[in-house]
Amino acid sequence: MQPVTEQIRRELRLASSQGSRHYVGKATPTTSQYARWCQCSPQLLRKFAAGSTESLGLEILDDLAVLTGVFPAADDHERQLRFEKADEWLTSESLRAEYPRVRLFIIGMPNLQ
Repeated sequence: MQPVTEQIRRELRLASSQGSRHYVGKATPTTSQYARWCQCSPQLLRKFAAGSTESLGLEILDDLAVLTGVFPAADDHERQLRFEKADEWLTSESLRAEYPRVRLFIIGMPNLQ
């Protein structure tokens, strides 16, 4: 089994290869969309995916672990639900005020734990 960081790097490399815009229901979000959800820059995520930086910070790494389905583990259907919830969180000021990080909103939902 690969370490969590390597699994997240693999997912980010896949996201970098997407290249097109994010839309609801897309199987793999873009790097830019992950960056919006994680409140960081796409460049930081690309550098991490490429291995040119080792650290993202725990907040971002934890958000990515939940979003990518690495931890808690998620199948493709559950990942889609997480992406939809992340989009909902991103577009709602009240949700972002109540849940300052996207993962807190996602894992706070009983059907995703």
